Amino acid sequence: MPVTNYYTVDGQMIGYKDASGRKDFLTDALGSVTAEVDQTGATKTFDGRYKPYGGDLSSTGTRGSYGWVGTWGYRETGLAASSHYVRARHYSRVAAIWTTIDPNWPDEQPYNYLSSNPVLTVDPTGLGPCDNRNAYCRCNGKKSGIIGIPKTCASYKCYTETCVKYCIARDKINDEFDHWTGGAIPNCIIVNRSLSPCKPSNPNYERCHVEGGNGPGGQLLGSGCCIEAGIRMCCWVTQPKLDLLEWWRRKEFSECGKTKTSKP
Repeated sequence: MPVTNYYTVDGQMIGYKDASGRKDFLTDALGSVTAEVDQTGATKTFDGRYKPYGGDLSSTGTRGSYGWVGTWGYRETGLAASSHYVRARHYSRVAAIWTTIDPNWPDEQPYNYLSSNPVLTVDPTGLGPCDNRNAYCRCNGKKSGIIGIPKTCASYKCYTETCVKYCIARDKINDEFDHWTGGAIPNCIIVNRSLSPCKPSNPNYERCHVEGGNGPGGQLLGSGCCIEAGIRMCCWVTQPKLDLLEWWRRKEFSECGKTKTSKP
């Protein structure tokens, strides 16, 4: 059976590879696939534009399963009545509504898609708006923000501010990891002498495994080895900090979600 592998960055698809080779996506501001190009970037195998609620405005060539808002996971089904699968629910571009009731009903409108405002935001989980506990942060420098909460929601500002703080903290944690394990031998020696080996009993053992380290007993690779330093730093410092940060994000999202009303 043919296999298609999709490539993502911060939760957004950027392309895929199937039996014919790799294709990269060109997108609009909403995340819709407006073109597919081959590995050279010179040949377009698909070019298209979309109507606000997902219908095809123009289309040439052949695209994969993802078109309108496709980079956020809106998968086309080929069915008129439920044209897109969006994780929790199906959406109909013909009727411009969800085909099943909102799980948050009656606090949310049962079938309405994004408060009838489809050109400003997206709903990658099928659970928004506005109390979307499955919304997530997109970390991209000054463009960091929330994905999955419409801008029309009163909670949008709360989610966005939380994501900005989350992304800044995450970047600092990753920068700390790079500083101590990025190849400077003196720093790697300090890490290896300060932290114990990462053994299978450590809950982060599997997540911190890399090729060349993490033997069955928590392999010790030498005090100057930056692979070993990276494993130890990940197990004892970086991953615990990221887990704590993720716990904080979920807690803040829960508080943001209590503000459910939409802006007028």
